[in-house]
Amino acid sequence: MPRPAERRPLVGLIAALLLACGPVDVDHPLDPDTPPELQTPSRLSGHLTTAAGADPAIFADAQVELWRAEVDGDAIADALAYTAPVDSSGRFRFDAVTPGVYRLDARAGRLEADPIALSLPAGRVLDIGAVALDAVLGTVTGRVVDLADQPVADARITAADAATHTAADGTFALSAPAGPATLAATAPGHVTARIDVDITPRRITALGAPLVLRPQLGAITGTVRLRRFQTPERLAATVVDLGGARAVAPLDGAFTFDDLPPGTYTLTASNPGYDPTTRRIEIVDDASVELTPIELPHASTGPDAVWLRARITADGPLPGVAVAVRIDGVPFDRAITDRDGALALPAARDDRYWLDVDTVGYAPATLGPLAWDGEDFVDPEGAPPHLELQPLP
Repeated sequence: MPRPAERRPLVGLIAALLLACGPVDVDHPLDPDTPPELQTPSRLSGHLTTAAGADPAIFADAQVELWRAEVDGDAIADALAYTAPVDSSGRFRFDAVTPGVYRLDARAGRLEADPIALSLPAGRVLDIGAVALDAVLGTVTGRVVDLADQPVADARITAADAATHTAADGTFALSAPAGPATLAATAPGHVTARIDVDITPRRITALGAPLVLRPQLGAITGTVRLRRFQTPERLAATVVDLGGARAVAPLDGAFTFDDLPPGTYTLTASNPGYDPTTRRIEIVDDASVELTPIELPHASTGPDAVWLRARITADGPLPGVAVAVRIDGVPFDRAITDRDGALALPAARDDRYWLDVDTVGYAPATLGPLAWDGEDFVDPEGAPPHLELQPLP
């Protein structure tokens, strides 16, 4: 179809060609006394080329046209005169072209050639060689902001194979191949924003609203273990805290925190009877951070340990008696009573303990559970732990 608004640079050249075809000798092939349509026709050929990497299949939809330049007073009008088929290699040919001045247009998909002005004498066979097809560009303008409506500077803007970056105020102008395209805005620490646009050839397409970038969300995953005395039930009591968000570790100790914006976090893992462990973690972009296993040390081995004290007697102190200490059915430690029948072990104030004694000459005996009352461990009656053994008959 005619595109006179896009062909102004050719007007001067076509006019010059028309003037050049003015007064001629009577023996010139373009005899002015012979109407052009009766003069010997010409043949015009050439071949289309594309940028490296372009799919040759694009030639299947290629169009090559000859537009005749007609002078009407001081104006030059375009009139479609001929079209030529294009083969799979991009070659085209016009047969039986009436002599005159023409403009050759070629396009295929989103590619288009610069128009070529031609003066065809009568009876000539002319091969114009390669006609390069290039992308027809348009311009997209817009602005990129964050969730607080603040401009995002240096965000990367892409559409088709074109790219640019936003200015300090978040604005951008991108020249890209004309036609439907998906425009994307990316910036470190943010989720990519996309919008479908129809880029108008040789025109400016302004986005109606800013592109909004939201923070990218990451994740933290890991496992927690109890360094000593671990059972599935005791492990399940572990709590992992991340800035107020909490996760209870299942029986395998695994935990996950999802949908985390970029930033620095403090993670604390705690369990009754164990010293808490804290880690600082940085989330960059939408990365998923997998932590090395976290091991919680038992409080009996740390600075907050308290003393578990007890006495074993049988009509008096029993020195040298072996005492087995357990917590929640798990062996904890062993102790030997001193000359006063007393024992003392570092313990965790949040655990409950049982004392088992099985020594020669006395009936086996158990005392427990022993619980911390804020000052010492006491038996179920609230008294200091004291186990009186009964002699065997």
